[in-house]
Amino acid sequence: MIFVLGIDAATWTVIKPNLGKLPSFNRLTQLGKAKVLTLKEKPISPSIWCGIFSGKTPEEHRHEAFVAGDRLVSRENIKVEFIWDILHREGKKVKVLNAPFIVPPYCFGVDFKPVGFGLPTNEKEW
Repeated sequence: MIFVLGIDAATWTVIKPNLGKLPSFNRLTQLGKAKVLTLKEKPISPSIWCGIFSGKTPEEHRHEAFVAGDRLVSRENIKVEFIWDILHREGKKVKVLNAPFIVPPYCFGVDFKPVGFGLPTNEKEW
């Protein structure tokens, strides 16, 4: 089994000193590998996440923003395969929950409808 947890804008300078207060996160770092992702390009979230999930460069996947013109970009607008598409085609069981490359965040292989586009809607959720 492979489990990938990505947290947009997370920083180890905040996370590491607080691992004692984050028992689940602490356990995940002990069970697997935790690494820093260092970007060589401008950190534009939808483009970076799309690159992570597809293995393609921004020039290849051409997904630059959550909105194009006056409409939200959908999964169907992005003309590349993602890792879960390939694994599913190969007969693997794949579940993706709240992948943040579009708004609302994308789900695959699960019946999940996030409230508030999957984004925090109040101070308690933040």
